[in-house]
Amino acid sequence: MLRLFLPLAALFAGAAIYLAGHGLLTTLVPVRLAMLNAPVVAVGLVGAGYYFGLMVGARWCPVFIRRVGHVRAFAGFAAVLAALSMAPPLAPDPWAWFALRLAAGIVIAGINLTFESWLTAAAPSDWRGRVLATYMVVYYAAFGGGQFLLDTWPVDGFQLFSLGALLIALAIVPVVLTRVAAPDLGETRPMTILALARLSPLAFATAIATGLLLGAFYGLAPVWMIAEGIAPAETGTYIAAAVFGGLLLQWPIGLLSDRV
Repeated sequence: MLRLFLPLAALFAGAAIYLAGHGLLTTLVPVRLAMLNAPVVAVGLVGAGYYFGLMVGARWCPVFIRRVGHVRAFAGFAAVLAALSMAPPLAPDPWAWFALRLAAGIVIAGINLTFESWLTAAAPSDWRGRVLATYMVVYYAAFGGGQFLLDTWPVDGFQLFSLGALLIALAIVPVVLTRVAAPDLGETRPMTILALARLSPLAFATAIATGLLLGAFYGLAPVWMIAEGIAPAETGTYIAAAVFGGLLLQWPIGLLSDRV
């Protein structure tokens, strides 16, 4: 087991650092908009821009990864995301934030695809579920841990955006220094949404329902908490509690998937 997971430690470390920054920024954006008295519709639009960016990135980022390789792709995506993360305080306008979060969604899709395709290729078939489950445990633990960084500086300043960008930039270091060989994706044909739905209707429907729920939760729950007078630090704690709940069954489900 250690022989399998130790070579992947650098990838897990890079993912953890990146996700701490990403988790911080995911909650910071709606909290900051709420404190700027932005309309709820505007906050929802900014959140929708991010998730639309994820859809665009999921379609086109694999092409970029295939052309330049996993290491260069991750470094490029993370560098762009770090720059985008520092920009919101410079343009406190919902439409500008919509554009920034749209672009962030695209590169975050690229980062996630880089990690997940790399780990999938590196894991033996009889351990793949447990490797991906470990990645998801790291994902939720680091993303949830990032919520507690909301209490390090005032939410109405620029420091928290800079902190998130700093963590994302630092995540590049362990990934570019890893000794795990990057996979060769080869030539693949993209699957249409209809073909995906036909392949696994239940998984497809579950993914849509989960996306609707999580998108609304991460985008609007912090706004509701601020409107109810809950402090930003406590808002982060509530979000963290929900995130930590998501990691509890990751390893058992991963183990089960390898067994069946």
